[in-house]
Amino acid sequence: MKVETVAAIFETIAVIGVIMAGLLGNSIAAIVMGALVLFVVVGYLVWKVFSLSKENNILRDSLARKTRSVEVRQFYEGSISISASQKNNQHIAADFIQWDECTLMLWVYIPQQGEGLRDANKNRCLFSHTTGHTEAWADFNGFTLRHNDNKHWHFSFSDDQARHAPQGILIEDGLEPGWHHFLIQWDKLKPELRLLIDKGICGNARLSTFLSYWPEKNADNITIGSWETGAVDTYCETKLLSLWICNKYLEIDDELLSMHYSKQP
Repeated sequence: MKVETVAAIFETIAVIGVIMAGLLGNSIAAIVMGALVLFVVVGYLVWKVFSLSKENNILRDSLARKTRSVEVRQFYEGSISISASQKNNQHIAADFIQWDECTLMLWVYIPQQGEGLRDANKNRCLFSHTTGHTEAWADFNGFTLRHNDNKHWHFSFSDDQARHAPQGILIEDGLEPGWHHFLIQWDKLKPELRLLIDKGICGNARLSTFLSYWPEKNADNITIGSWETGAVDTYCETKLLSLWICNKYLEIDDELLSMHYSKQP
């Protein structure tokens, strides 16, 4: 309810109380009505102070976001081919998972259907993160983008109790072979989480109910190019280029996003 609406309600009650008190004169009822008016006025003032404080906190958080300097972590500006035969999965700091907003961008070479990354019988990971597993191998604080055995691009995540969002984010794989742009971003204030392929042209999935399942902790590192254990059949078996991680939720027309998109090989 808006501040103006609540204020009008309080003021109306107070005016009615004053009128009733005047009509009743010096009776006990008038004293009771006067007390009620005082209670309403004090209640309104308390509510007003609380509302203004809440609005100021929102404005302060919003201003802090706008004035915060942009941080961009850049990796693999030359393409890297990751495969189980070379056992060359990579590791980078995972603290960004706890950022309130973030945009992660990566160029991925997509092979023919059934080959390498798109091996239909495997879950091949572009990146993965967990702080441990249950006995049934559910992830604690999971954060993984994979091509799954159902021919979907699947971004999954879980909290500190290994609770996963019902589906995570899924996009059916209908990509043509070649280089494609993958983007994952979130904003906890909105809240919104989305996965875009080629700026949404080849895939667009969004989720607003993700906070209840978001990782509450992070390990030191996130694994690039395979499952975090390095299992042979989880290697992505493809080329990756230009991984950027930004501490902002970038809009599609943002200059930084456009700059990364222009890096297409």
